[in-house]
Amino acid sequence: MPLIIYLFFFVFFIVHSHSELSRIKVDPNTQYFIDEYGRVRIFHGVNVVYKLPPFLPNLTHFDPQNSLTNDDLNNLHQWGFNVIRFYTSWMGVNPTSDNNINQEYLLQLSTAIQMMENKGIYALLDCHQDVFSRYFCGEGVPDWIAEKLGDA
Repeated sequence: MPLIIYLFFFVFFIVHSHSELSRIKVDPNTQYFIDEYGRVRIFHGVNVVYKLPPFLPNLTHFDPQNSLTNDDLNNLHQWGFNVIRFYTSWMGVNPTSDNNINQEYLLQLSTAIQMMENKGIYALLDCHQDVFSRYFCGEGVPDWIAEKLGDA
């Protein structure tokens, strides 16, 4: 099964496995976020990105630059934030060419999402790339894919 299908099912599972927060959809006519009661939802959020292994912020110990602990989430909630654009890494999910999925990364990602939900904060999973891979001063595809394409 192609990796993109695995990723689709993974994201689908993450989004639909947590149900404490009301479901949100985008109205195709207005482009507004609408909750399950038909109300327009306004989001105020932050970006949480950690682009180096392990591709996740520290979830247990506070770090002024690279953590997302319960204390961090409590502060964000108290300050009125209700969404986090949360970076997810293809390199974190599929770090090696043997097509093994990094279950520990997925478990930690799921833990982070559950922590956000417990504080009433939505997670917007963002698996983006910048300049293809870190070989080009960015990130995106795993190293083994960039190396394979470089040899082609």
